[in-house]
Amino acid sequence: APAPFFSLQYVCRLPVQSLLPQQQQQQTPNAYQPQQQQTSSPQQQQPLSPAAVAAASASKAAGAGIVIDAGFSACYAVPFYDGQLLTAAVRRLNLGGKALTNLLKETVSYRSLNMTDEGLLMERLKDQLCWVSQHAISDLHISQPAARSPHRRDVALPDGVHNLRGYVKPPTPDVQAAFNPGGKFAGLRTGPWPAKPQHITDVEQREAAERAQKGQEPGRKSGAAAEQVLQLNNELFMTPEALFRPCDIGLQQAGLPELVVQCVSACPPALAPLLYGQVILTGGCCNLPGLAERFETELRQLVPEEFEVVVVAPQVSPGCRAL
Repeated sequence: APAPFFSLQYVCRLPVQSLLPQQQQQQTPNAYQPQQQQTSSPQQQQPLSPAAVAAASASKAAGAGIVIDAGFSACYAVPFYDGQLLTAAVRRLNLGGKALTNLLKETVSYRSLNMTDEGLLMERLKDQLCWVSQHAISDLHISQPAARSPHRRDVALPDGVHNLRGYVKPPTPDVQAAFNPGGKFAGLRTGPWPAKPQHITDVEQREAAERAQKGQEPGRKSGAAAEQVLQLNNELFMTPEALFRPCDIGLQQAGLPELVVQCVSACPPALAPLLYGQVILTGGCCNLPGLAERFETELRQLVPEEFEVVVVAPQVSPGCRAL
């Protein structure tokens, strides 16, 4: 079997071109696309400059780099050189996927419905809907008021009959029109919008046909309680913000970009260009949409200009986003 992605020897043997960011295909802007991150004006990943390619090649030839493992319980910055770990420079952030789930659960329970006993449901919603904002303060202003927020997601909670897992309600026609070219939110970047499950659509169509036969008004359910809807708004991008600003939740530690700088500072100065030349993101939290781009942007601001920064983010299918 091939070596896993986090094997240092395996990573160092990979050709440089296989680790370069793949340029995304141009998509129709502002259109509602289920199960994909909604980006009204998708930002294409720019190809690496010749200097960055040279830095990545030098780091791979020396077997050097930094592995950022953002997992379930904590995040680690692990430097290595010549295929060997530099254990004295390993740094840890006491924040992981479980803490993010608890933070989302507590925030939603305080603002909307009491979800303290729905840990599995909130973890699934975090995996499906949470994303990393590139401009958190700007998105916070845009998300108010919540009734007209483009970041709002309405989740139909399980009813124990037909809806057993819950699902995200599709956007209204007004919201879809606002994301179209010339709309109010044209050019705005927001998070994923999963498609409605097919079995829910089939049940709604069958119930609508039965109501039509009985002469009832469309959309009114007879003898059944109205579905319970959980509203999620800025919690979806402010929860992962804790990975970059742990002090916001009372954790006096450095965020992920500062963690890398601390890690490199604890290594011999001569290794700094080699370590920055290959920063590898792995772990479930790294699959959050927008995290790799935000991480690279903030890390570039902290690293001296004479050093090239190359961030390697593994391509993971949407179905493997569990934290």
